Amino acid sequence: MFKLAKSVLLAVSTTDPELFRKEYFKLIKWMAPHEVKTLTVWCMQTFDMDLLSLIGIS
Repeated sequence: MFKLAKSVLLAVSTTDPELFRKEYFKLIKWMAPHEVKTLTVWCMQTFDMDLLSLIGIS
């Protein structure tokens, strides 16, 4: 699931911040708690902080 989440978020990160937010929350509903933590760390390393502030990661 983590690999799928990464590919989806990479694809939508350049199009629309609101779509990024929606996809992030949709993905974490299906993930195990440890995967959510891993995804959060990966997002912090990969994406701009302005984009991450939309989903509450800062």
